[in-house]
Amino acid sequence: MTETHTLSTETLAGFRGSVGEERVITNPDELRYYSQDVYRSFETALAFIQPENVQQLGEVISLCKEAGLCIVARGGGMSYTDSYLHGTGRGVSIDMRRMNRIIDINTQDMIVTVECGCTWQKLNEALSPHGLRPPYWGPLSGTRATIGGALSQNSVFWGGTSHGTAAESVIGLDVLLGNATVLSTGAHGKKDGVPFLRHDGPDLTGLFLGDSGALGIKTTATLRLVSIPAVVKYASFSFDTHQQICAAMSEIARKGLAAECYGFDPFLQNSRVLGGDADIIEDVKTLARVANKRGIKESAKIAASGRRFIKKVQWGMHVNVEDRCEAGADHALAEIRKIVAENNGDEIPNSLPTVVGAYPFPPTNSMVGPNGERWVPIHGKVAHSQAVDTIDKIQALYRQNKGALEKYDINTGYLLCTVGNTAFLVEPVYYWPDELNEVHRRNVEPDVFNGFAPAAANPEARSEVDRIRNEVRNIFLAQGAVHFQIGKYYPYRDSRRASAWAMLERIKNLLDEGGVINPGQLGLNEEA
Repeated sequence: MTETHTLSTETLAGFRGSVGEERVITNPDELRYYSQDVYRSFETALAFIQPENVQQLGEVISLCKEAGLCIVARGGGMSYTDSYLHGTGRGVSIDMRRMNRIIDINTQDMIVTVECGCTWQKLNEALSPHGLRPPYWGPLSGTRATIGGALSQNSVFWGGTSHGTAAESVIGLDVLLGNATVLSTGAHGKKDGVPFLRHDGPDLTGLFLGDSGALGIKTTATLRLVSIPAVVKYASFSFDTHQQICAAMSEIARKGLAAECYGFDPFLQNSRVLGGDADIIEDVKTLARVANKRGIKESAKIAASGRRFIKKVQWGMHVNVEDRCEAGADHALAEIRKIVAENNGDEIPNSLPTVVGAYPFPPTNSMVGPNGERWVPIHGKVAHSQAVDTIDKIQALYRQNKGALEKYDINTGYLLCTVGNTAFLVEPVYYWPDELNEVHRRNVEPDVFNGFAPAAANPEARSEVDRIRNEVRNIFLAQGAVHFQIGKYYPYRDSRRASAWAMLERIKNLLDEGGVINPGQLGLNEEA
């Protein structure tokens, strides 16, 4: 059992002296909230501290090291892989969201420098008047997800099909290490000039991208910028089998035809678009956004088609095509339609990608099911050649567990997505009746949350979800999959060759002697 510590009067006074009394939260209810993620919780933090600059953050780290405490940084709080959960009874949570300034938008050199507590929505709203955005420009949870969180998790979605993961957009970082010193990486490491190019000698930046915050706390990032395309077109298609949709998506990715390419299995295609809070296509507010961005005609088309067509869809694939001109976008769409036909797919109304494109950062209502069910995903990025085999193995597991799935009313689905031209993301998701927690109450819109009938706690179903999800995790491990937001959930150590793991441990000890920063992350210094 974890030994529970308490904060000394001197340490607490030190925190308050550094960041201000109102920025040191010790209320038990608030601490419980900030110590749980979308899925679960472990130990409760001793304090939740909200610094507004690097100096304050450094002082907090020094105080924690002196007091034998450890630090876990928290961004928008949208993780479900234990990333910012405490595995010890002596942890302090750091809220990065006050460190959210956009420091410099450099349109001449096509870079933006931003503090890592800034949200993706705020960054994109600041860049939009300049006609610019980062190549990777955020996750769907961008209303809350922060720059630092996405870089730590190496997340995917907007820009992911054409430009890869969040890491591909980074030029340089400032990272606060466990000894409270700042390490500047990439172009940030140069003494003079602007940070315009990442690679200038050994790539220290890469150490901190996808590290889940295990090696240091990102404070500032410089990202590349690209022009927002003049033309964006959307298309949707239906396939009878996962073999067909995977083949089509992989070929589209290999040929670089789409800016975004994602798909859903029949369950998600119906439940997430047809029901509950996700009833987005006919929502008046959503249609107004489409009309504002895409025009009245496009909005009317969506209202006319509604969502009745989706009931006929098995596996649905949706693409965004971007180009400088109509002719280029039309040519890419013609190539996509040819690939779809070769894989026995049919075109359907493009309502879904049009709505999502007009509303890229929606409220975070999808952290619950359409009828208030609990929700948790798991994912793996595999090579194109492994996508079908990976889904086949997961489907076989579900058949073996059909009795348990039916007994506990556990519904399963898939989100599919291509990442760059080399990776295929398979994300199984789970929905089951269970009580919602404080994270859901605070992050789902009130009118949506209050519309759900309260469900009783369902520990038996939750235990079955855990078991099946963990078995899927083992399938991903055997397939050689890679993960974003590794956190404390994915078995990173088990996936490494011995020499690679030994080197990572040495790097961790060098950058964070004593293990102040998030013990257990990536499986590092778990004994702490």
